[in-house]
Amino acid sequence: MHLQQLIISWWKQKATPKLQSIYRAIPTIIMWSLWKRRNALKHGTGISWEGMVEMTIEVVKQLVKTQFPWIKKMRWSWQ
Repeated sequence: MHLQQLIISWWKQKATPKLQSIYRAIPTIIMWSLWKRRNALKHGTGISWEGMVEMTIEVVKQLVKTQFPWIKKMRWSWQ
């Protein structure tokens, strides 16, 4: 699947409005993380792949907490 098709499929996910905003933000968050890692590697302050993945997960967690502040505990086990 091409990147454009993948992003469109994320945008077309049917969900509640709050969940839909999260689905729509995830590709942007991932792209931003990849861009930051690319720049860090280019300028000699490299971020490991695992560090980038962890940073991306943290941003998504913060987004979920912002959209759903009443959720206190949530299991996060993404691959």
